[in-house]
Amino acid sequence: MGRPTERVLRQTVITLRLADAAGVEPGIRAAAYYTSLLTWIGCAADTSELAELFGDETRLYADTHDEDLAGVTMALFIARHLGGGGSRLRRAGLVGRFLATAGKSVCSG
Repeated sequence: MGRPTERVLRQTVITLRLADAAGVEPGIRAAAYYTSLLTWIGCAADTSELAELFGDETRLYADTHDEDLAGVTMALFIARHLGGGGSRLRRAGLVGRFLATAGKSVCSG
């Protein structure tokens, strides 16, 4: 997903520190540890949808490091990436549907 490998390790360290600060039971702490480690491993839950909309989802995720994505900035980011690798006509159609529906039905039609 374009993220550094160490990201999950950092996330897990933070998870364990939060669990310790909250004083959770050892079993819950262990579940948090393993859940954190598994969060990004081979995650393919939405890969096909992302690939359909944006082309190379790895590049999409890598590009998210470059900007503060909120509000209008997020909308512009998505509009620039919709239909990545596709024809100009397909890209224009996806961006038009995105703008017309505020992103709710980009895949339909």
